[in-house]
Amino acid sequence: MNTKQIAIATLGVVAGGALLYYLSREESVKLDPKIHTREAFLQLLEELNLEYVCIYVRNYNMLLKMRENNELKPDILKAAEAESEHDINAKTTSVIKQNPGFTIDHVTQFIKDNQTDAVVRGYAEKLETLRNDVFNKMLITDLCYKKDLPPKMTKEVYI
Repeated sequence: MNTKQIAIATLGVVAGGALLYYLSREESVKLDPKIHTREAFLQLLEELNLEYVCIYVRNYNMLLKMRENNELKPDILKAAEAESEHDINAKTTSVIKQNPGFTIDHVTQFIKDNQTDAVVRGYAEKLETLRNDVFNKMLITDLCYKKDLPPKMTKEVYI
């Protein structure tokens, strides 16, 4: 190895170390109590949750059609799950941008600070159950909006 290669390798190691340090820092996001109220965060989480449910139901319908046509293969299912996660990330960014004063860091910090809160934990559990229903069971068992639906609106009618 010549000196130039050693210098480049050293810079790569230093840059990698700096990146790891940056990513591992525990920084607290500054919250403005006038903007970042519990109610505002819960409203934002509800909006995100509704968007996520729509994404999962859309994927569920697509997978059911593929299964009916004998087109559903394990690699397609994994790709659909990855695409779903991509859609969720994009929708998260879009919804948060529509809420002035909020960033993904604010929402992440709120969830982290309130992970034992029953309401916050409920959102996470509901979405995990839905993801598991769609991609593992291929059967949606509950959309968790029974109390908000009109009497004749069942999950079968919605789906």
